[in-house]
Amino acid sequence: MAGLIISESEYSNQIVAEVLPFRDTFSSLFFVSMGMLLELKYFSTNVPELLLIAFAILVVKTLIIIGVGQMLRYPLRLSIIVGLSLSQVGEFSFILMNMGSDYGMLGHDLYQNVLAASILTMIATPFVFQWAPEAAARVMHLLGTRLHHARNIPTTHLSNHVIIVGYGLNGQNLAKVLKETAIEHLILDMNAERVKQAKRLGHKAHFGDSTLPEVMKKMGVEKAKMLVVGISDPISTRRIVKTAKDLNPGLAVLVRTRYANEVEELAALGATQVITEEFETSVEIFARVLKEYKIPGNIIQNQIDLVRMEGYAMFRNPSLSIDRLASLASILETSVMDAYFVEKGCAVEGMALDELDLRRKTGGATILAVVRKGKAHTNPRGDFRLEQGDLLVILGSHGELAKAMEVLKERCPETKEKPKE
Repeated sequence: MAGLIISESEYSNQIVAEVLPFRDTFSSLFFVSMGMLLELKYFSTNVPELLLIAFAILVVKTLIIIGVGQMLRYPLRLSIIVGLSLSQVGEFSFILMNMGSDYGMLGHDLYQNVLAASILTMIATPFVFQWAPEAAARVMHLLGTRLHHARNIPTTHLSNHVIIVGYGLNGQNLAKVLKETAIEHLILDMNAERVKQAKRLGHKAHFGDSTLPEVMKKMGVEKAKMLVVGISDPISTRRIVKTAKDLNPGLAVLVRTRYANEVEELAALGATQVITEEFETSVEIFARVLKEYKIPGNIIQNQIDLVRMEGYAMFRNPSLSIDRLASLASILETSVMDAYFVEKGCAVEGMALDELDLRRKTGGATILAVVRKGKAHTNPRGDFRLEQGDLLVILGSHGELAKAMEVLKERCPETKEKPKE
C-alpha cells in the first residue's frame, strides 16, 4: 500500500533511487529466509514424494498456460515455450504459504511438502527454460501440428519477392520502403496485433510460425529472391535460416542479430549477410564522432565501409591475420583534416593559392575549401587569393598536415589580436 501511494507522489523517483541499491540485498535475504524454513531432515526422508509434487506443479502450470495461449490464439510453439518458462512457483507463493501456516490452514507436513516442491521448481527453472524451445519443437512434431498451422495461410503466387520475418521496427521500416519502391514483399509475424497493423497499412501480412517448412512454402520461399529475418529470438532465427536455405539454396538471407558472436554460426547455416546490433552501434558511434569534427562525408563512409568489411570478415574467420588490422589502421590514418584561420597581419593575406604552393611544400596536403564570411568556396582554383578571416580546410596525412601548419605559421606569426567570432 505504501509503495502504491508513494509511486503516485512527486517524490517517487527520488525514493526509487534511494531504495534501488537495497533491492538485491532484500531479495537475497528473502530467498535465504525461505530456504531456512525448509527442514532438511524432512526433505531427505521424502525425496521421491517431493520430486513427484514438483513435477506435477510444473506440468499443471505448463498445461494451464498453454491452454490460455491457445484460447488467445497464439501459436502452439510459443504457448509451450511460455508455459515451460513460467511453470515454476513464484516468490509470492512463499508469502501465501507462511500466512496459511500462521492461520492453521496448512499442517506441518503439507507446508513442508509445498515449500520443498516450490524450491525444487525454482531450482529446475534455468534448465527448463533452456530446454523449452527444443521441447516445443518436439511436441509440435509429435502432435502433427505443422500442416494444421500452415492451413490458415494462403499459398502465394509471387516470385522474386522479399519475405520479411518479424514486423518490429526494422521490419516496419523495410516494408515501408519496399512498398514505396513497388517491390513485392510478404510479412510473417507471430504477433496478431502487428499482423493487423501491417494489413491496415496495405501490406500482405500473415500470422504464422516461420520456423515451420510448411509455412515457409506457403510464403513462396522456393521462388523468393530474399529473406529478411528481424526477430529477437536467436534459436528461432537459426531454425528459420536453415529451413529457408534447405528449401531454396539460392535464396539471399539477411539476418539481424543482437551479438557479434552469433555471426559465424548464422553464416555457417547459410545466412548471406548478418547485421549485428552490437557492431553497427559501434560503427554509428565513431561515425557521429567524426561528423562532430567536420570530417567529410565521403571519408567517413569509406572508413565505415572498411571497418564493416574487416569487422564482419573477422567475425566469420577469427584467424584473420593481424596484418589486415594493421593495414586497416594505416588506411584510416592516411586521410585526416585540419583547419587554419588567416589572422590579421598574416603574410598569406592577398596571396594566391598557386603562390602558397602548399601541396609541393608539404608533400601532398591540399586545401579543399576556403570558408569566407560563412560561405564555403570548395575546390578553389590556383588564382584564388586569400583574405584576412579566411578559414582554410586542409586535407592530408598526419605528417602532411603537420608540415602545412609549420608552413602557415612561418608566414603568420602569432598576434595578440584574436579572430572575430
